[in-house]
Amino acid sequence: RIILGGLGFPILFNFIQYLKHLVKNLFSKYNHRHQPWIINLNTRIVLVTTLLLLVSGAALFYWIEYDNTLAEHGQFGKLVTAFFLSVTPRTAGFNTVSNAAMHTSTVLWMFFLMWVGASPASTGGGIKTSTFAITVLNAIGLARGKDKIELYGRQLSESSIRRAYAQVFMSLLAIFVGVLLVMTFDPKLSLLSVGFECMLQYNAQYGLS
Repeated sequence: RIILGGLGFPILFNFIQYLKHLVKNLFSKYNHRHQPWIINLNTRIVLVTTLLLLVSGAALFYWIEYDNTLAEHGQFGKLVTAFFLSVTPRTAGFNTVSNAAMHTSTVLWMFFLMWVGASPASTGGGIKTSTFAITVLNAIGLARGKDKIELYGRQLSESSIRRAYAQVFMSLLAIFVGVLLVMTFDPKLSLLSVGFECMLQYNAQYGLS
């Protein structure tokens, strides 16, 4: 439920459309050579980015917290808990272990996951997986001397790239200003706890965008 809610409703509808297409072809008397573009580009970007975030997050949590917050679990419990910790910072915000007991590096990785968040038109917040993916792909393309981004035979529009960069900049600015104001009015708080709370509030405020 948490993963499906984080994928976004357009992705789910696209999957339903794809399943209908498979069922229709299964009972069709004719074998069509031409296969229409059912899984759109947005769905492909969201699925690949989500998978990478889930796998990398679970692997890092498992590795860093193995002898710390995951020490009380068996091997299977460690894997399940690490996977759960990789999902919830981007979507639900639940936790099964104490955040205060985590290593600082784990908390920083949670910052990143909360900042990226879920997918567009989902029940999660953040800058969205597609925005993060477009920004990274454009940065890689610029480093390679390319002025266009092409994925699966499709070219991303300039307006999409500009919107992605604008959202990344505004999100970082909002978080920075939030941390700065809280630390100014209450300097006794630790920077890590203030940053965690500001990141959590930013993720929650953009839940259905």
